Amino acid sequence: MRTLLRAVAGLCGPLLLLILIARSAGPLFSDGVLAFAISTGGPLNVAVMDRATGLVYMAGDPAFANYHPSWSPDGRWLSFKSITERTSARSERGFVVLDMHTGQSFTTRGFSDGDFSWAPDSQHMVYYDTTRLYLLHIATEKSVALVRNADSAPAGYAWAPDGSTVSYVVAGNRLQNVPVYAYDIATREDIHLTDIDRYNTLHRWSPDGRYILFDDGAIPDTLPSQLLDIERGTLTEPNMPRNAWAHVWSPDSSEITYIIENGTERSSFITYRYALATDEAHPERNLPLNGFQTPYWSSNGRYIARYKSDGSFTVVVADVQTGATSTHEQIRFMRWHPDGEHMLLGNDSGSVALVSAVDGAAEPVPLPPGAIVNSLAWQP
Repeated sequence: MRTLLRAVAGLCGPLLLLILIARSAGPLFSDGVLAFAISTGGPLNVAVMDRATGLVYMAGDPAFANYHPSWSPDGRWLSFKSITERTSARSERGFVVLDMHTGQSFTTRGFSDGDFSWAPDSQHMVYYDTTRLYLLHIATEKSVALVRNADSAPAGYAWAPDGSTVSYVVAGNRLQNVPVYAYDIATREDIHLTDIDRYNTLHRWSPDGRYILFDDGAIPDTLPSQLLDIERGTLTEPNMPRNAWAHVWSPDSSEITYIIENGTERSSFITYRYALATDEAHPERNLPLNGFQTPYWSSNGRYIARYKSDGSFTVVVADVQTGATSTHEQIRFMRWHPDGEHMLLGNDSGSVALVSAVDGAAEPVPLPPGAIVNSLAWQP
């Protein structure tokens, strides 16, 4: 049963008004809505803030600890984890899904340190508890169990870029290979895709939906990655070394960027770019070796930001079309804005700014006391 959002006493009306304004204002308003976790002395809560007015409204039930806010891709739904602080009663709550058009919310069945992921169509969500992986249909509030792993939580799952299917690994056994399935949303059928090494359960679809890259997610990776060509049904080992990790697809699906350790220095890394068409990898030039250089692509594929965690916490942003770069130092938090042209950057003092990828111009984003910077989420 869908229930009205239970917010802090006296704030339900203003929050609903904020939601209705956001709905009527459309894209102009959507650039200014933030969600974040906040600590005000009691349990963590999730707050929604209108940047234009600075007004902050609590979105979660104050009787529970609420955190990890995440927007649906269309910006209509806000979901977050919600648990009781009593360890023995963790299963009393699950994931809250809040409709930003109506102010109504519902909660999934219980979970234990699980996670969730929105489908690209914003109509479905995958989440898991201790042993089961579920697919939630937002309109009906009903869930179906995709797989139950008796020995461990689901080891890996990922949405296809078009949202038509969700792939998952059936873990929990000790075989040399484990099966990978894709659940078809339209037909409600499980399709066997391939069998992979039992440790290569972390997987990522290419943005064009043709490939899935599997690796074990270790630092450094201890097994060769595996690449599934979905159209041909072939599983191969791409020409990348075993100690590669932090694999990231480029937005045009033409290459995979990864990093490897530079010899025996664990704090020094070399960044490589693997070309899918030629099955070749080459090191990127003009990048410092020290620190992690994991790439963060903008949604439009024009910019690539790299976070250098070597003590300077420097973010370098490069325009892949012009080669121009900008540098930002002492950054503790970074996230791309949905428009692909701006970033949210947080520094040591807890200040947050909206920074232009074009010229580096920064606009401060004031946050209320107690806001947790690394939990910020913009409404798309």
